[in-house]
Amino acid sequence: MSSEKKLSKKDQIKLMEQHIINHSFIIDALIHIIIENNICTFDELQQKIQKNVKIVENELHNTSTKSDEDVPSMNYFGPMGEA
Repeated sequence: MSSEKKLSKKDQIKLMEQHIINHSFIIDALIHIIIENNICTFDELQQKIQKNVKIVENELHNTSTKSDEDVPSMNYFGPMGEA
């Protein structure tokens, strides 16, 4: 049994907002590193992102019985319970 206090909906939303802000800062920093180190151009990066967005959108709208494990782009590799 956990002795942790259950968070209110308002606190859960604040925590989720903080996670989103943190992820945004990390993504922004990584994009700058990728571009500054000439790993790819901004346009190439945009094309790769759009390609992945389309893949995810197609999978979300797919009515097949595939599980998340069958679709690599849909896997979550972060801490458990943090998604």
